[in-house]
Amino acid sequence: MKKDKTVIGIISERDLARYIYKNEFKSDLLVNKIMTKNIISCNLNNSVTELMEMISSYKIRHILILEEKKLLGIVSIGDVVNHIIEQYKDENRQLRDFINQ
Repeated sequence: MKKDKTVIGIISERDLARYIYKNEFKSDLLVNKIMTKNIISCNLNNSVTELMEMISSYKIRHILILEEKKLLGIVSIGDVVNHIIEQYKDENRQLRDFINQ
């Protein structure tokens, strides 16, 4: 992040693993050598379905939530999966309640 808090990149475990695999890892390695600069992001108006499509098509595990290039948060694939699981649980509960009426 720059001083004005705009996002310029992200580092994932994949980025680090790729660098270690291709190069010799050193403890003084600079972040800008391994960070992904082509950021995949969304905004607060994206739906969970859109996030799932982005995760699937870009084969990524994290999506930055940005507003005017400023970081608001990060959504992980786990967050999306947990949301879907909760949605299925709620639907299941509603169906059981309807059947038991």
